[in-house]
Amino acid sequence: MKNAHSIDNTSGEMTASDNMTSSPSAFSLSIRPDNIAVIAMDVPGEKMNTLKSAFAEQVQTVLRQAQQHAALRGVILISGKPDSFYCRRGYNHA
Repeated sequence: MKNAHSIDNTSGEMTASDNMTSSPSAFSLSIRPDNIAVIAMDVPGEKMNTLKSAFAEQVQTVLRQAQQHAALRGVILISGKPDSFYCRRGYNHA
């Protein structure tokens, strides 16, 4: 089954989640009023964000969501972690 997109209408935030595993996405998208997309990376259950090969589909999904906005002017990638933005490749290949 392909990824499903959910939109939180109170915040305008979109997330991608995999229905097969029910694992939440590490990436969320919100579009600011000035047509700037903000993609937040927040790896669930981790103290710090690390890139994993399993995120490739999540990244593609959130970028496709951003591309659907014809008036989009730019994209900002931020951390959803309060104290850090650490983005090295994780060594756990599970």
